[in-house]
This record gives sequence, C-alpha cells and structure tokens, in this order.
Amino acid sequence: MLARNWVMIPHVTQNEEADVTELEAFRKQINGERKDVKVTMLAFLMKAAVAALKRFPQFNASLDGDELVLRDTTIWASAADTPNGLVVPVVKTSIRRASPRSRARPPSSARRRATASSDRPR
Repeated sequence: MLARNWVMIPHVTQNEEADVTELEAFRKQINGERKDVKVTMLAFLMKAAVAALKRFPQFNASLDGDELVLRDTTIWASAADTPNGLVVPVVKTSIRRASPRSRARPPSSARRRATASSDRPR
C-alpha cells in the first residue's frame, strides 16, 4: 500500500517565509490571559490552511482516474513526542461548513499582510 501510494500520489513541497513576530506576540498575549488553554502556532496554521483551501479548493482534491475529485473535508494529524509516548491527535474539519469564529483575532496589521499577499498576481 505504501509503495503504491508513493508512486501514485504526487508529492509536492512548498516553502514560504513569513514574519510572524506580531502573531507570536498575540499568541503569548492570549496564553497570558487564559490559563485554562494553551494556544500554539499550530492552531493559527490550521486556520490559515482551511481559509486557503476554501479559496483554492483544487488543492484539496484527488484524482480518480482522469477526474479531479474536490474534497469538502480535511484531516489534520500532528505527531507529538510526550513523556507517555508518541501522541497523534487527529482533527477532521469541514471546508464548506462555517466554523465558529474565534473571539481572539490576530493583530489587524497581520490580517492586512495576509490579505495583501494572497491577492498577489500569480
């Protein structure tokens, strides 16, 4: 199965650099205000990825023969090494359904930069 997937599934790597100084300060502010939860950068990355997949659904697709099949869900898994062993939390999200908006919002300048960079001509 793994050998078949290696041959059949296109593997793509994309690297981008971003200044997340303000986002990191915002994350620390949230964690300072709330002691019941710990917000990590992963939460912001997942939210950004879901927004991108809503805008560009062809990136959340697979091929069935020659047909491009658009998916309406994403499955996120992130392995974490803990004292009790490897833990892999899995989060399934729907792209089409509206998700509850977080009360916490990133700094406005970070939102403006994200919007400006996504509007760049390709």
